[in-house]
Amino acid sequence: MKVTSLLRETCRNILSGTTRTALFAGVFGLIALALLVADVTSVRQIVASADRFQSSGASVMTIVAEGRIDGTVCESFNHTAGVRSAGAIRDPGAQLRVAALPGNPLPLREVSPSFPAILTHKKVPSGGLFLEVDAAKTLGLRIGSTLVSTSGAAPIAGIYAYPADGRRQGLGYAALEVATDHRAFDECWIDGWPQLSNAATLLLTAVIPSNDASEKGKPLLGQLNPTLGTTFDGAQRFSDRVSRLAAPVGALAGLALGYVSVRLRRIELASALHSGVGRIDMCIMITLEAASWIVPVVVVGFAVSASLAVDSAPEDWGRVLLIGVRIPVLAAAASFTGAGLALAMTRERHLFRYFKDR
Repeated sequence: MKVTSLLRETCRNILSGTTRTALFAGVFGLIALALLVADVTSVRQIVASADRFQSSGASVMTIVAEGRIDGTVCESFNHTAGVRSAGAIRDPGAQLRVAALPGNPLPLREVSPSFPAILTHKKVPSGGLFLEVDAAKTLGLRIGSTLVSTSGAAPIAGIYAYPADGRRQGLGYAALEVATDHRAFDECWIDGWPQLSNAATLLLTAVIPSNDASEKGKPLLGQLNPTLGTTFDGAQRFSDRVSRLAAPVGALAGLALGYVSVRLRRIELASALHSGVGRIDMCIMITLEAASWIVPVVVVGFAVSASLAVDSAPEDWGRVLLIGVRIPVLAAAASFTGAGLALAMTRERHLFRYFKDR
């Protein structure tokens, strides 16, 4: 058959309803898109849980050994693979008295240079004070402002959030000042993601040895916020998610729909073969007709995946999009395969049997 004749016959079958384009597009779209939404939603929930675990401070491990933390060693953890930030902190035994509110002093903590990054989740400048967000709002200060205290003036280098979400108390409504001496610290914090299996070992190396063998002299390892659990195994949650079978289920459904869409027309196709239509020509026609209800669903699937992935973090957007689109793409490939399989099973010599079995 000529190309124009093939296209004309294909369009005639689609427009006349012979292909049942609307029916199969509706069923295929309902199945593929429902599976897509279910799987992407499940993955987004895992990602959201991981973000919540990190933002709550649950990924931060700490060691407390008053006056026995080597700040230089603790700071060196920032160069360890898997560590996002690490730093040391101590209580100087003093408060910060703001000139505007001398009767309402702020708790003051001295920290190593990298410690504020654990709370702000970004690189921080080396000089100035760091205020908890509620304290900054009360004083009407922001980054770049100057805080005037009874001991002098200092620029605000950063503002951090420390909500009461289960994390250890002590830094709410407080001020952090980068230490300028080399005295030992009280604590070392380390934030690693994915969680470090050797975090405890690293933290113990920051402790200065002591002859105090009492229970009070032992370093205390802990988690900044244990309310969300001690560990978060995102890879395991991803592998165990209920919707992990969405892609193979969609492929099986597509295979069945493709097969049925052609098998229902076995009398028509066998008659065409009997009339002299070549198998290659028929294969082209069936492929084009199947594309009329498969391709629109795939296009919509891309759009739905993109709309669901757009709310994800920039580094996760591509992965979430890929997880979503693979379902309609695999289902589409299976649908074409099913249609081709049904066509291959259609025989001209079975024409009268098809009439008998209809």
